This record gives sequence, C-alpha cells and structure tokens, in this order.
Amino acid sequence: MIITYTFTCPRDAELCLMSVDSQNALHDNRLAQRIVVLEHGVDLATAHMARLNLLNCQIMRREKGFERGQHWWGTLIKRRFLEVLRKQCTFDADHWIVSVDSDTVFISPAFFDHLIPPHGLVGCFQNPPGRMTSWFGEFRHASGSALANRSDVQGRILDLNQNEMKQIERELYHEVGFMNEDVSFSYMALRCGAMPHNVEKLWTGDLDIYARTRLLNGKSVCHLTRDAGVFMDVPITGKWEIPSILRKLDLYPW
Repeated sequence: MIITYTFTCPRDAELCLMSVDSQNALHDNRLAQRIVVLEHGVDLATAHMARLNLLNCQIMRREKGFERGQHWWGTLIKRRFLEVLRKQCTFDADHWIVSVDSDTVFISPAFFDHLIPPHGLVGCFQNPPGRMTSWFGEFRHASGSALANRSDVQGRILDLNQNEMKQIERELYHEVGFMNEDVSFSYMALRCGAMPHNVEKLWTGDLDIYARTRLLNGKSVCHLTRDAGVFMDVPITGKWEIPSILRKLDLYPW
C-alpha cells in the first residue's frame, strides 16, 4: 500500500489537483489514498472539493500556516500530521508514505516500482549549497518533490523522543547547516537506518514536451521547477497557471 500526501495553499490549488489527477490516471492499485493538507481556515472552491472527494482524497487541515523553507518548524508540522495519519491508518512494515509537492505530477508509475525493500528512503537525491557532512559521513538529501519513506522507517522517525529530536535539530544546524523539511526528513530516515535509493534518472521538468508528444523517455516524476514566465509559448505570472494553460490548449494530459 502507498499513501501520498501534499501540503498546499489556495494559490496552488489547481497545481495540486493536477498532481492528484496524474496519480489517479496511473490506475495503480498500490496507491491507496491521496491526502491533501489545506492551509488552516481556507477551503478550496466547492468544485475542487467535489473533485477531490470523487478522486479518493482525504482532506485534512493544518493547524498553522506551512510555508516552504520554514526549516525546523516546517519539519515539526509535517511530523505532527504524520503522527495523526499513523493513528488513522494501519500500516504494515512494507507500506510506503510519499510526500509529494503540489507542483509534481507523475507521467508513469515507474517511481512507485522502486518502492520495495530493502530501500527505506527513495527519491531524487541532491546536494544543496554548503558543506554537507554529518556524523555518519557525506549527506545528500532527497528532493521534496517526491520523497518516499517505508512505513517502518517512518515509524522509527515518529518514535523519536523529544531529546532525540532536539539532538537531531542540533546536528542539522551545526553539521549540515541546511534544514528545511526535505533535508530533515531525509536526515532522520538515514539516522533511523533507512537504506537510501536514488532514482534521479526518473525525474524531468519538461511537462510541456510530455503534453505535446506524450513521450516518456524513461521518466516518471515531473517537477515543475521552472518559473520562466512562459509556458507552451504563453506568458504566465507563475507555474500555478500551468493547468489552465494546458486546458485552454486542449493538451491537459489527464
């Protein structure tokens, strides 16, 4: 079983729905549920809510605003959500929980094919700026675009006590020097014994090419990282406009 979850905001609602559409289009029975975590006190439009409910999505509300790059505070918010999820769901040791950015879509199920033992942390590993060494050696973190933890590894992360969490915070701050939630969850997984598995070859940023040609070229995860001001030759103010552009051009892939 695989559960994916996404933290989103009203601005990125259409991006998030496109991500959900892409996951449902895979028709992969391993994907048990898609969870969208909404900004506190803000509803998506009624039509969005209806679509999400139809697409087997659970809506949860975050208790405080979650902003990208909130460092340790963002880590604690996500960890609190995962504690709630553990109480609501029964996980076997080989189940997977995948954090998916709202600007990530899936164009094939190949990423999910890698969610198998003995891997415990699966994603696109990268080197952020600065010196990335830790007490267990060189450290590379998985991109938050799609970061998968095996259930037993995530359980060990959630079982860390307050003193252990404070120690990890100190290690991240003093040794790694970079500690947003992608970095910290990768670090905690490795510290809890996860075997990392790098599948960066499955990543692409070229949704425009896929929308035009439907060619996969061996890719699976499309992360919309580009904010060039133009998409499909149409001027845009931000990537949150990409879904509407695709629909206007009748090129929406899902």
